[in-house]
Amino acid sequence: SEVLDAGVTAKRELFYVRPYHPPSEFFTTSDTDSLKALVSAVDFLHSMGRAHGSIKPSNVFAGRGRMRIADPSLCRNRTDSRRSLTEEDIRFSAPEVLSGGEISVDGDLYSVGALLYRFFSGRDPFEDSDLESLKAKYIWASPRSLGSVSHVSKVMGDIVTTLLDKDPRVRIAAFESLKEELDIAATPAVRAPAVGRREDVEKAL
Repeated sequence: SEVLDAGVTAKRELFYVRPYHPPSEFFTTSDTDSLKALVSAVDFLHSMGRAHGSIKPSNVFAGRGRMRIADPSLCRNRTDSRRSLTEEDIRFSAPEVLSGGEISVDGDLYSVGALLYRFFSGRDPFEDSDLESLKAKYIWASPRSLGSVSHVSKVMGDIVTTLLDKDPRVRIAAFESLKEELDIAATPAVRAPAVGRREDVEKAL
């Protein structure tokens, strides 16, 4: 999502202003166009050498033929944030990030896998009413395979399973397979929304 304005508050906290986006249609359609748009958007971001760090349903806006990913994490480490992790944060953050690791491209790919798991099955890998227990499951437990909870093809099921693997090193190959499966060509980098804001970001960090 484009950035309209940005700066640093008196408390040295970075702020930015983005446009309002209507509620996402990502989970309300079975059309693979939304999947292709999401994967293309993530591919574009990573081609700029940037990790988003907060790819989750509330930050994905699909509709009217467009896809936007908004509100990236501005902390190198999600545990550095002064706010507690929400249920959504837990469900869509990579295990290594939940364990205190830094945000990364590999972590973003886990988030994409979690989004695809819900897109195809209508459910999430784990359930627990207690957030600490839910977090522990996402860090340590192995989810049921997507193929066992949906009618997705074996190829797509295997891709999503690998994107959700605890080992971040295997996710890039799975993402490349996902692009091939969805017939998505490489996305050339043109412009990032925060171009020209380096000074503001460095002041805040």
